[in-house]
Amino acid sequence: MFGFNPLQIVYGVIGLALVSAVGGYIWNCESQKEKFAVYKSNVELLGKKAQADADKQKAEDKLRKEQADAENKRTADNLRLTIKRLRDANASRGIVPAAPAGSGRPDLAAFDRAEYLGATGKLVEGLRGLADEGTAATVDLDTAKTWAQGQQAVR
Repeated sequence: MFGFNPLQIVYGVIGLALVSAVGGYIWNCESQKEKFAVYKSNVELLGKKAQADADKQKAEDKLRKEQADAENKRTADNLRLTIKRLRDANASRGIVPAAPAGSGRPDLAAFDRAEYLGATGKLVEGLRGLADEGTAATVDLDTAKTWAQGQQAVR
């Protein structure tokens, strides 16, 4: 009736199949674009939330560090003042008692008093310096421990 030969019918079916396949592909691409847009907006929201959380944590960490530094300075200053007060109180007393007035046998003394006081003074000064360093390190370590425990409590 219409006069189509079998080859034209086959080409028509193939063409129709191609058109429907291309149409399906285009529709699928549009669907994927919409899914990607939703995914992208979700990722952006998660990224913004993570950045806000990180900024908040950074601000809290900075505040805790400033508080820890202030506490450390206050403790170290108080300790230095206490040590100075104690050393000044002990400085008025001599380490070695004065020689008795009527020493009967000064030849039995095994040291020169002035030389001994000078040597012990240098020794005590060196030991005080080491003690001060150790005390400062202890205060710093205690502050770091306190700060670290605060970090663990937050997280």
